Amino acid sequence: MSSDTNDQLVLLCGESAAGKSASLRCLKDQEGVMYLNAEAGKRLPFKNKFKTYTITDPLQVEEAFIHAESLPEIHTIVVDSLTYLLDMYESIYVLPSANGMKALNTH
Repeated sequence: MSSDTNDQLVLLCGESAAGKSASLRCLKDQEGVMYLNAEAGKRLPFKNKFKTYTITDPLQVEEAFIHAESLPEIHTIVVDSLTYLLDMYESIYVLPSANGMKALNTH
């Protein structure tokens, strides 16, 4: 495995209301968790100490990852949820575009 490979990536998937977000309550050192919420208005079903940011544009996710690299206290980044993030990308960049295929390859 190369030194550039991150072998500590996790994807939680499951049916709606299966407890994916609720499982985050078990994360240790919650002050070191950056929580990127792509679901406007959705609140986690438990109290937490996450550093929470609302994503209104999918490109903000990359910006958040870059920003997190400058914050030594951040050890975990959660993107919730991928489904909403992909829907947001389609709504903002693909559907309004004259050429949807080109829009997919632009960003």
